[in-house]
Amino acid sequence: RSMAQSKGHQQTANVDRWSESKASHKPSERRQTRQPRQGFREQTANEDRWSASKTSQKPPQGFRVRCNKLIAACTTVSELQQLVQRYGSKMDQGHLAACIIKLAKLQDASQQQRDSRFQLLQQLWQLLQPKLQQCRSRELANPIWAVCKLKPQCLASNVTTGDRTWHSVVLQQLVDRFIQQLSSDKPQHISMVLHSTAAVGYQLSKEQVQQLLVHLLQNPNNAAPQAFSNGLWAAAKMQHKLEPELLQQLVHTFVAKLQAAKHVETQAVVNVLWAVATMGRYVTAVPQLVDVVLKQLQTRELKPQDVSNTLWAMATMGQRLPDHQLQQLLCGLLAVLDKATPQHIANSLWAVRSAGQQIEESQLQQLLSAFVGMKGTATPQNIANTLRG
Repeated sequence: RSMAQSKGHQQTANVDRWSESKASHKPSERRQTRQPRQGFREQTANEDRWSASKTSQKPPQGFRVRCNKLIAACTTVSELQQLVQRYGSKMDQGHLAACIIKLAKLQDASQQQRDSRFQLLQQLWQLLQPKLQQCRSRELANPIWAVCKLKPQCLASNVTTGDRTWHSVVLQQLVDRFIQQLSSDKPQHISMVLHSTAAVGYQLSKEQVQQLLVHLLQNPNNAAPQAFSNGLWAAAKMQHKLEPELLQQLVHTFVAKLQAAKHVETQAVVNVLWAVATMGRYVTAVPQLVDVVLKQLQTRELKPQDVSNTLWAMATMGQRLPDHQLQQLLCGLLAVLDKATPQHIANSLWAVRSAGQQIEESQLQQLLSAFVGMKGTATPQNIANTLRG
């Protein structure tokens, strides 16, 4: 009883002390202080004094990591502009490369944002250009990819009027530096450079392409099948006819990689077939590539383009498919006919006809009916190829 009375007196004393205080918190509650969550502006405030200085002193401890986080946190071109305005002169080549990549990934699409995007890209290039000799392969390959990705948007910018060769000049300097330090380049970086430049129509010389592909062959253990597929596709896209021995080595290495791979991308295989045919060549591994495509067809639907390009490549190389393989491919095309374009149908019909082979009447009717249904989007070349088929 005496203990209960003592506890009651203590509670009363606590209440009295609270009532006499000027605090607004509830009795028996502890005041909790929480640090506000830092937003974009708060994140950048810590290094402002250092960035404003004109000295070449080392950056504050942890700045490099923090700067990467600030770049990753940007969600608009405007935010990235603010960050570059504050810290651009203090960023190293890794930060500048990351900014260019981030700029390519931001999705602002208005005309004003296209203009701002191009202006920021020019600013970043002016900062990165003096540091090119310090760049590693990744810090060159990623900006090459980004500049290629940004090219269509920047060409639509009002700022680019009268300066439409800017991208080519920048790409030339980046690619030249990339090739100069090939010894440290990883296969995926070589693949990225070849594929991204070819995709936007930037033309590397045949010597440059072959130099990059030879280096790819020298490091096959670290390369994925996609790296060889991208390289061959890019060479063909740039209309380079590789030397027969080099082409043979690349395709055979690609096939060996496929056999060891856990997952096979059908498009990668078809792109190799397309590249060999586009170069006007033939390699002994072609039948193995066709077998891989047909094996994929047994387990899942293929894209109409994959079937069409396989048929086109074999016909262009002057190769006649066995009848059962031809039937498998045609059935595969008919299974996805609702996703096909006039070009897919026209190229397939042309390929079968060029190889001197026949299509079953029922299959031909289905293909022609589908083509007539989409004739409004067919080109004169599509129509001509269909009639020839």
